[in-house]
Amino acid sequence: MNDSTKRAVAGEAIVLAAWLVVMFACSNVFMNLAVFGLSLGFGILSFVVSAIAAVLSDRRVASRAVAEVNMLPMVLCCGYFAVALAANTVFSFLSYAWIDTTVPIVVNVILLAAFAIVQMGLNAYGKQAEQNVAKVAGKVAQTAQFGSYVGQLIATADDDRLKAELKALQDDISFSSNMSQPHVQEIEQQFSAALEAVANSMASSNSADTTIAFVRDAERIWKKRNAALTAVK
Repeated sequence: MNDSTKRAVAGEAIVLAAWLVVMFACSNVFMNLAVFGLSLGFGILSFVVSAIAAVLSDRRVASRAVAEVNMLPMVLCCGYFAVALAANTVFSFLSYAWIDTTVPIVVNVILLAAFAIVQMGLNAYGKQAEQNVAKVAGKVAQTAQFGSYVGQLIATADDDRLKAELKALQDDISFSSNMSQPHVQEIEQQFSAALEAVANSMASSNSADTTIAFVRDAERIWKKRNAALTAVK
């Protein structure tokens, strides 16, 4: 349970304790004890339900990209608790005149049902948002790895011309779309193999011209990849 959830639950507990003190301080023999007791019971129940829902929602691992979405269930929990306390406060003080417990029961059941439905919807929406972010992250990870790998090759290159060719390739990668798509995966595999050929050529101490030829081949494949992405758009 993260700090924000702990603070929210602790804050609700303090509010509930203060509310109970006020309710008991204001109670007297002229109140309808059934309505008053139900109001207190539903007030306590709203805290229990809100706290449990907040903890269960917090158990899901959330990425920063969907942090706002995953905060919505927490906001709903606090909102439900506040509305339920307000409603049951009204019921408690109206118990001077009421002899029927139907209205408090119906209103609290409606509030609880509405909270449960909306909470399930928000949790489902949050999970869907996390899945979408994970899919996007998977699509951009490959391009980031390509750029990083070329950066490592630049760091180990000794020839200035080779470094310039590799830097140009790295710039091409940086300024290209970082979103991979299924129809270019085969081309990206070819590009990965081309980078390996560059690395093997450098490791074998081949001439700069030979390695530059491998770099230009990789550049050609990368441009082919970009053209395929643009064509689909």
